[in-house]
Amino acid sequence: MSTMSTIQAETIDALQANKMLKLFDVKSEAIPISTLLLFVNIRMHANVPNEEVRIELVSPRVNCRHMSFGRIRDNKFKKEETHLSRFQAILCEKVDDAEQTKQSIPGVNVFSAKDDASGHPRFDFSMGSKDVFFPLYILCLDLPDGQLKKDNYENDYKTFLEELHKSDHGNSLIIFIHLLCIFHSKYNKFKNSQDFQKLLQDILKFTDVPHNIDGINLETLPVILQAVISFQSFCQIRLCIVDGNHRTAWYFCAACGVTCQRDSNDGRVYFAKSMDDATHGIVDDLLEHDMLIDSLIYHKPNDISNQCCVSVMKVRSKHVQDEVLRTEPYENVFL
Repeated sequence: MSTMSTIQAETIDALQANKMLKLFDVKSEAIPISTLLLFVNIRMHANVPNEEVRIELVSPRVNCRHMSFGRIRDNKFKKEETHLSRFQAILCEKVDDAEQTKQSIPGVNVFSAKDDASGHPRFDFSMGSKDVFFPLYILCLDLPDGQLKKDNYENDYKTFLEELHKSDHGNSLIIFIHLLCIFHSKYNKFKNSQDFQKLLQDILKFTDVPHNIDGINLETLPVILQAVISFQSFCQIRLCIVDGNHRTAWYFCAACGVTCQRDSNDGRVYFAKSMDDATHGIVDDLLEHDMLIDSLIYHKPNDISNQCCVSVMKVRSKHVQDEVLRTEPYENVFL
């Protein structure tokens, strides 16, 4: 058994975490910020009395701090502070209920200071099976019109994986980055709502994709939000944000016309979208959805547990935050 796999996650200190981090696969890639949004896990339900959709960003706690309600509520998305800025994330898979194990990590509301994960999805950082990339592979293809079945593309996907293995590029992070670049190029780097509409149309060609979730007709929502919800139903790959949560949330608010709210009863923070007006609050022409960000993406090695992986990412997040506090004016960090 590997020495790394025997270390208890709760005992990991900064020195051990930094040693472990050197074993992680890591890749820096410039991607459109709109593409990042598709992989940030959301949880949605309807609030019928208020005629609104409530959305939470739910993730394993890989960030050393929870997101600030005040910063998201009181500030707006700023292109000049986002363009080519670095986002750090770790690759994982959202696990189906039937496949959950003790090793999978529960997600929590990114605004929550407490780790209350009851009823929330779980995630696996191992990405042991390459099957998880199959839906993304399908969306990278030129798809014909009409209803389609994923099974028809299995042999092509096996050939694709074999070709990557020949080049010694068979690890999960390389597969993901390779497909990611093809994916956002196919959809015009998601420059505008029409590109999200094209993605939505391709996803809806497959018979196993729901047209409504939690009783909500997706067509009542902004097309970008429709695309995110449908994509995440179709594909289980997720990116958990180690650094960049606030910038992601500001873009989410601007792109989808949602507002950040706090429940007056339980204090839970969520994003709200009225079901009456899908386009209200969206400033599509000003967003530059294809704006490039510098994404630094990690993937854990096999001999490090999921829980240790979370601990390592928290240490990495704290290191980034410490650097920001050392170099940035106080008011820029704690607005």
